[in-house]
Amino acid sequence: PGFDDRGLYDGKWESFYIDGATSKKFSYSEGKRDKIWMSYFQDGRRENYTFYDQDTLVTDYDFTYYPNLQIKEEPKFSKDGLFDGKWEAFYEDGETKKTFGYDAGKKDKIWMSYYQDKRRQNFTFYNQDSLVTDYDFKYYDNLQIAEEPEFNKEGLFDGKWEAFYEDGETKKTFGYDAGKKDKIW
Repeated sequence: PGFDDRGLYDGKWESFYIDGATSKKFSYSEGKRDKIWMSYFQDGRRENYTFYDQDTLVTDYDFTYYPNLQIKEEPKFSKDGLFDGKWEAFYEDGETKKTFGYDAGKKDKIWMSYYQDKRRQNFTFYNQDSLVTDYDFKYYDNLQIAEEPEFNKEGLFDGKWEAFYEDGETKKTFGYDAGKKDKIW
C-alpha cells in the first residue's frame, strides 16, 4: 500500500496470489478509491475491471470465458472508465461473433453480428444510443444471400440494393439515397 502525508491510502496498490502472481491492481487518491481496479485469475487472465472516480463507481465489468479459456468479449474503456471504442465478441473457437462500438459509454456506430461460418447476421447502427437502423440479413437454405443492401456512414440505407433468387440470379434491384427510396426500382 501507499499512504499520503496525512496517513490516508494514496497511490497504486498491488495484491498477489501466494505464488507471486498478481491478483489485483488498484489505486487510491487521498483515501478514496480512484481510477482502475483490475483483478486477475491466477493464470493471468483478466477477471474484473472496475473504475472509480473518487469513491464513485463508474464501471464494473466481469470478463467472461468459454470452458476452453477463449475470451467471450474484448471491451475497451476510456480514460474516464466508460465503455469506449470498438468491442469484439467471439465464438468459442475464436471466430468473431459480433463487433460493436461505444463512445463515452453510449452505443455508437456499427454493431455487426456474424454467424459462426462468417456470414453476416445483423447490421445495427446507433448514433449516441439512438437506434438508426436494425437489419437482419436473410439467406436461402443453400446459404445464398437473399438481399444485399448498402449503408452510408450514418447507418442509413444508401446506394444500390439487390435481391437474389436462390440460384444467385438477380431478382430485383433498387436504390436508396440517405435512407430514402431513390432512382429505378
